[in-house]
Amino acid sequence: MNKSNKLNYIWIAFLTFSTIFGFAVNSLLARVALQNNIISPLSYSLLRLGSGALVLFLIISYKKIKLPKPNYLSAFALFVYAFCFSIGYIEVGVAVGALLVFSAVQFTIIGDAILIHKEKLFLFQWLGVLLSMGGFVLLVYKGLSVPKNFIGYFGAVMMIISGIGWGIYTLKGRFEKQYLSRTASNFIYSLIYLIPFIIIFAFFKGGFINWRYIKEPYVYLNPIIMGILSGAIFSALFYMLWYKVVTKLSRVLSSSVQLLTPAIAAALGIIFLNEKISFNFFISAILILGGIILVILKEKTAEAKEEIIEDLEETFDK
Repeated sequence: MNKSNKLNYIWIAFLTFSTIFGFAVNSLLARVALQNNIISPLSYSLLRLGSGALVLFLIISYKKIKLPKPNYLSAFALFVYAFCFSIGYIEVGVAVGALLVFSAVQFTIIGDAILIHKEKLFLFQWLGVLLSMGGFVLLVYKGLSVPKNFIGYFGAVMMIISGIGWGIYTLKGRFEKQYLSRTASNFIYSLIYLIPFIIIFAFFKGGFINWRYIKEPYVYLNPIIMGILSGAIFSALFYMLWYKVVTKLSRVLSSSVQLLTPAIAAALGIIFLNEKISFNFFISAILILGGIILVILKEKTAEAKEEIIEDLEETFDK
């Protein structure tokens, strides 16, 4: 490996870690903004997607880049991820939420490989899937830091749906070359899906803000800042960066690096929110992440064998 290639790999690794850190920060910002019910998930989602769309639109306008035709599936996946993410973080802690979301991302990517691309899993991969599923069940029933009632489980379900949305968004972005304009398009068109909810909740008291604090408008400043920070920086710019980075990574690597997110989010939750990591959460995390790693490592081995075979075939052809 020459010096130029080595520097390129280091740069890609740095960008990849930066995006994963940004994902974890989004979990922290959402939890801080939503845990006291000062603003609603709808308001937070609108702030996040709206500020992200505005920043990206200004960037492509400055660069005189034409907005591509909408990819409605990508935009919808982004909307589902952001909206369900906001609903889930009303009840679910930073660490648990991140683990639920990014575990669901992995299951979505694995499911795509099996169901859509008809890829066959090896015995160890099936073992990994079963381990992960077991850890997932343990997390939902024993590891949630919320009351074991409908509201608590509803928050967990929202996180899982959010992860499925992000998994689809990631899969759609793997072959996207116009990462800047495409990310801008996805953010702008994701706002379309918020319109029905805005119309519906406009007629409900508390649909956007908690009127209890109406005489103390400064109370809203903190969650509003969190929503704008999340949207304009840690969503818009970091998702644009992710669309750029993911084209440089294999499907296996793009899946595996996202497993760092729950660990970073857990650390942020402990540092900034004094969250406690329960023993059940710890065991669940080992089962889920360990199982997914089994799937990924076996797939990586299979990909390496395929590359060796292709290299040999090219050699003999010459």
